[in-house]
Amino acid sequence: MPNGISAAESEDPFAAETGMETLRFNLVEEADAYTLSRYAREQAEALGIMTFEAAAFANAISEIAMNAIVHGRGGAAEVHLTDNQRGIEAVIGDNGPGIGSLAQAFTEGHSTAGTLGLGLSAAHRACEDFSVLRNDSSGTTIALRQYLHVPTNEIDYDVVSLPAENSTYNKDIFLTQESRGDTVLVMVADLGAFKSLDHNASQILREVSISHRHSSLEELGTELQRCLGDYYDNDEVHFALLRISPFGAECHVVGNAQAACFQAEKPTGELATFTVIASDGVDLSQVTEPIVDSDAYTLASQIFNQSAVPEEDATVLVVRRFSNESR
Repeated sequence: MPNGISAAESEDPFAAETGMETLRFNLVEEADAYTLSRYAREQAEALGIMTFEAAAFANAISEIAMNAIVHGRGGAAEVHLTDNQRGIEAVIGDNGPGIGSLAQAFTEGHSTAGTLGLGLSAAHRACEDFSVLRNDSSGTTIALRQYLHVPTNEIDYDVVSLPAENSTYNKDIFLTQESRGDTVLVMVADLGAFKSLDHNASQILREVSISHRHSSLEELGTELQRCLGDYYDNDEVHFALLRISPFGAECHVVGNAQAACFQAEKPTGELATFTVIASDGVDLSQVTEPIVDSDAYTLASQIFNQSAVPEEDATVLVVRRFSNESR
């Protein structure tokens, strides 16, 4: 058993509830990689992960396991639930010499004989979380994780985004991204004046938000400004970020974008609280009429109809988190 993976038997705290126990595999020959990846896929689908995502996750596991067998002098792996019970984790360790340069290993198409470089970038893209836990002269240990989607009865979010009157092109961009099966990051951006009409700003936002998904929103915002500054006038880039997780809500606003909390009246007379982020083509101070509680899209529509400035591109994105008591 390689360093970084314990051979000791331990009780799985979630086994009684889910029926899934930690299962360990020796990685000696190609058939072992197939057995490992098939088991991980079966457990992912049994948990409720979508078939396509479970298949991609299994392919990533197979790639890393094969590299451990072929280039890493063999190794071992284990598969279990993630700590929050919202996903499947596979931890794969080898007995090889380690990866010489992780930065190079994550480069598309890079392969270095005798290391885990082959397929590392592809495996990284195929699963939601990918971590190098150990990389030294005694071997490499990698963790891959795939999670469920966030249930809509826990966090509901949706958006209304339209161009200015008499315009066909909307320069506002919005992004929603789930992680760990219990966290949602949403973003609204107004990119103002273009420096390069052919550059895909949406791709920049998505790539940066993925690579910095575990950073604070302030750090994410700084990196977004740095990357967008190469293509757009930074003084005309406005965006709002909102992350909601079991640990609370975090918000970060740059420029003239907006964020605010509102209340909607339920049929029972109680008030439900939800959060809004919006582009600078929206004036949230104009929301004065009562909001009727509904799904996120209807809430966004009610806010949009009261606050959108006709002469501007306008985007309203609503996020509502349900407490345990209100489900």
